[in-house]
Amino acid sequence: MWIALPNLFAARMDDLVYAELLFFSVMCSVVVRYIKASIVRQVLSAIIGVSMVYYFTGVRVLYSMVTVLIAVFIHLFTPYRYMGVMSFIILFLYLGVLRSVHYFGLPPLESHANAVQLILTLRLVGLGYEAQASMIPLQCKTDNSTFRLRTIPKLKIFDIISYSYYFPGLFTDILLPINFCAHLLFFVLGPYYTYAMYHDVISNEHIRNVSVWSHIKWRIYHLLWTCPAFLIFVHLYPLNTLRKPEFCSETAFYKIYVGIFIFFWMRCRMYSAWMVAESICILNGIGIYPKSFISQVSIGPKKDSPELTFSGHIETSSEAIRNADIFKVEFDSTFRQTVRAWNRSVQFWLATFVYKRVPKTFGVFLTMIVSAYWHGVHPGYYLAFISFPLCVLAEDSLFELFSKDSMGNPPVIVRATWFVVKHLGLAYMAAGFLLLSYSDTVQYWRSLHFYFHWLMGTIIFCCWIRKALQTLWNSADIKGLSRTPLVNFLNQRKTIVNDIIESDNKKRQ
Repeated sequence: MWIALPNLFAARMDDLVYAELLFFSVMCSVVVRYIKASIVRQVLSAIIGVSMVYYFTGVRVLYSMVTVLIAVFIHLFTPYRYMGVMSFIILFLYLGVLRSVHYFGLPPLESHANAVQLILTLRLVGLGYEAQASMIPLQCKTDNSTFRLRTIPKLKIFDIISYSYYFPGLFTDILLPINFCAHLLFFVLGPYYTYAMYHDVISNEHIRNVSVWSHIKWRIYHLLWTCPAFLIFVHLYPLNTLRKPEFCSETAFYKIYVGIFIFFWMRCRMYSAWMVAESICILNGIGIYPKSFISQVSIGPKKDSPELTFSGHIETSSEAIRNADIFKVEFDSTFRQTVRAWNRSVQFWLATFVYKRVPKTFGVFLTMIVSAYWHGVHPGYYLAFISFPLCVLAEDSLFELFSKDSMGNPPVIVRATWFVVKHLGLAYMAAGFLLLSYSDTVQYWRSLHFYFHWLMGTIIFCCWIRKALQTLWNSADIKGLSRTPLVNFLNQRKTIVNDIIESDNKKRQ
């Protein structure tokens, strides 16, 4: 492991930009935090954001500027009723165009430029819906709670620009490069937060009065185990292991547990990045609200709240900027709750601006398609995300067969078994997200005989058969028949025989 560490940090000079980005973001956050005047903080934060994008992406900063310009035109010339959907369609189409500009000799959208473009797309599409909801009340529903998007003031052009380039969460916050062992750089974005949360910080001169150390401290504690775990397991189980031809000839058990450990260090790496990203946001006051406000991730208080004031005796919460509930991700037994706890800000965006706005029948499928498209054009994303609805359907179908306790949970033995199935399934599907290419992903799944797809399909089929039989049995009860089809058949045969005997007796008489 120690021999690999120098290679880890010196693999390529380009990777040093991550440490540079991290240091620069922290220093800027400390300075901006203690500026009282709102307009100064707003202007300075936007200048820092644009400067960072230009420094780390060069001429490709123009891609992001065009994105912001498109958003400005949408807000100027689109009726409020259509502002959300127009922002969604146009900005996602533009994202697709940017991914193909290298075919025309333009600089490709990659690395840091791609990271900025992804988070800008989330921010500006969300901003379109927020502006629409402020003029036309729009009810949304996420996590079984009904609420309206918070009201925001009428937007000026500079408000759109400053929110777009607000530097906390604008870039990827990554601690360690992994291309020395995986030949792959993937990015951890965000966290995403709405304009309403941004406005809470920019317009509040009391934000510097709140103590942030308690919110940063427990995130540092997580870093103390996620970083070492990442270093150890990425050295023991590099991603390229899955691509080696000889790996396919190993036993199924070996291939499964290697996939589990690779997915584990991937989670640790993303936990580490999110802890740092959240800490930078907290330093700037983003997501810090009085605990009594009952804030929700990415949106803050569920309802418009009075002016935020902070004093030493007010207990605060950073739940609104918490991008991962690590305990739930690791120990919850269901696919549905695990995904909700993972990358919560993006989950909020997908649920609020996609899932709840399409027909429920296709909600999960369309949401997964949008998520895959947003992540990139690699086939592995689509293979992974399209497989996920199968897991949710199997989970819902299976849990319907068991009685629930007072908390709505199935029996402990069912949850324990499904906990193992969940981790097997997530590691199985993560191969598509990590390997990216169709050939590599399918090669890995084929070497396992697509066992998890077969398992989920079998569970769904058996549950449907069980439900169909239950319907027949309930119908038999209503008609006064036995629930057992064989008994019904014998009773019918007995009736026919008795009728024949009775008919013969009448003829003889």
